[in-house]
Amino acid sequence: MPTEVRRERALLVEILAPVTDRPEVAADALLASNRDLGWIVTADSRVLAMLCRDRAVVAHLERIRALLALSLRHQVFDRPLIDNIPKVVDYLNFEIGRRADERLVVLFPDAKGKVADELYLDGGADTVVVCTRSILLRALLTGAVGVVLAHNHPSGDHTPSKADIAVTRELARALRAVDVRLHDHLIVGNGTGYTSMRERNLL
Repeated sequence: MPTEVRRERALLVEILAPVTDRPEVAADALLASNRDLGWIVTADSRVLAMLCRDRAVVAHLERIRALLALSLRHQVFDRPLIDNIPKVVDYLNFEIGRRADERLVVLFPDAKGKVADELYLDGGADTVVVCTRSILLRALLTGAVGVVLAHNHPSGDHTPSKADIAVTRELARALRAVDVRLHDHLIVGNGTGYTSMRERNLL
């Protein structure tokens, strides 16, 4: 077993010891199939429950995940969004980057550039349905002056598809009609990096 894997296993065993009398068994189940600690702390609780049937272990990991998510949220929501894209990407990778299905996150910066609200929309196994009406309504209700879209590609390939580009441009036109700017559309995937459609001049 490689040194790094042994260290991760030892740390996970230590983390789980307070909530189960078989922390080694739980750790091995969670780390099976070459999974790592990064995957475990970002995985959906339903997936964790399929790997480990100890409810106390799953609940414990959910609490850890919630704490980490709160820390990342503070780094995103407490400062101007557009000048903080690396932290935004960290937050998105944590929230949706390792999901098995696609999910769209919409961030709504206010006039000061800070996130006033966020919206999550689910997609299918390999597509996200963008609900333009919901996004427009939330932007108007929150007084947002801009929107940042983000979604994940479960395959790990964060290259925008033709559908991604078409839907993004359609939404940008709809937002312009109500004087709201689409700042960017970010695509993340399995912690392998990200693509900014703004940087690629695809908006």
